[in-house]
Amino acid sequence: YSPSNAMKQAWLQISQDNKLMSCNDTSKANALLDMVTQGLNPAKNQCYFIPYGNKMQLQRSYHGNVMMLKRDAGAQDVVAQVIYKGDTFKQEMGETGRIKAIKHEQDFFNIDKENIIGAYCTIVFNDGRDNYI
Repeated sequence: YSPSNAMKQAWLQISQDNKLMSCNDTSKANALLDMVTQGLNPAKNQCYFIPYGNKMQLQRSYHGNVMMLKRDAGAQDVVAQVIYKGDTFKQEMGETGRIKAIKHEQDFFNIDKENIIGAYCTIVFNDGRDNYI
């Protein structure tokens, strides 16, 4: 991770957006500090700068969340699945209330963005830890 490269990319994006440029300087500085502290890079779509009135805030994206899971938690992969109307979906709960296992059967012909009823992801570890659902 190169903080200077991330800062250059961030400033390029901010300077090309009039709404972001009109935000106050303190909020810009805080959003940039937040980006560097988390090790995110806007050029890799790991975060976005969002204006809220005259304040700019940083929001971590899905890609940023995946990157942080791999970097900080040692995840090998993050696999997202969509549940469609007509799918068979059962989840098994462990003693602690955490989802222990999922049985998800999907017919190719159920796949229709108008019939999405849910989604889940599995965080895959390759160091002997159980996958996290």
